[in-house]
Amino acid sequence: MNVTDWNAIADAYSEIDDPEGRAVLIFVQEKLTTLQSKRLLDYGGGDGKFAVLCAETLPLQEIVTYDPAPRMTSLARSPRDRDNKGNSVRNI
Repeated sequence: MNVTDWNAIADAYSEIDDPEGRAVLIFVQEKLTTLQSKRLLDYGGGDGKFAVLCAETLPLQEIVTYDPAPRMTSLARSPRDRDNKGNSVRNI
């Protein structure tokens, strides 16, 4: 898929409320847990829900998300870009 495709489906993709419903994200989260990583660069971070999930569940010091699709980035930049501890998740 290209940026135009992702822009077209961004809203529908973001309607999947539970990032745990995205199997690949759970796989990556498990690997991050095993590796005990302190930083996460989420390239192709989409709507940012995975970054927030990681901020809430992993002892990460820094999370940076990036997505080349402007609509995905705009969905990621919302008030919910804070984990349940009040930490911000930075989008670039």
